[in-house]
Amino acid sequence: FTVDRQGKFTYINPRFEIVTGRTADELLGRLFTDVIAPESKEIATTQFRKGFRGEKGAPYEIDILHKDGSRIPVEFNVTTLLDENNQPTGRYGIGRDITERNQAESALKESEDRLHSILQGSPISTFVIDKDHKVVYWNRALEELSQIPAYEVIGTRGQWRAFYSTE
Repeated sequence: FTVDRQGKFTYINPRFEIVTGRTADELLGRLFTDVIAPESKEIATTQFRKGFRGEKGAPYEIDILHKDGSRIPVEFNVTTLLDENNQPTGRYGIGRDITERNQAESALKESEDRLHSILQGSPISTFVIDKDHKVVYWNRALEELSQIPAYEVIGTRGQWRAFYSTE
């Protein structure tokens, strides 16, 4: 999409129409904030203003509103359009629907939380190391057995300390 200096849509591509449920005819000439969820408007307008001040913006995530009222999480990467005198004339943006990514991240977090709960609740002393043999997990049972708190060994190769006097 593109917007002018006032933040009004000047171009909408077909994918943007699909994601928002609105046609280009419905959006052209309207403010970009018309499709943004209320709690995301401040972030979007701040990014808009930064672009016109010449500040480089990093990608940012906001929710946009579909025509049916549903919310779509979108990651935007927006840049400022300049005229032949290097003066800002508008903004050009690419939005990516991140619904599936957010769902995958949520599922991963839930799985990690479940694993953490299982390992912490286990009466069996347990530690987990990564491919570099650094400790990534040290449960309570092992803390009690070894008298070594997890924070002292996580991120190190010091798992041997729980069982041996030398490496």
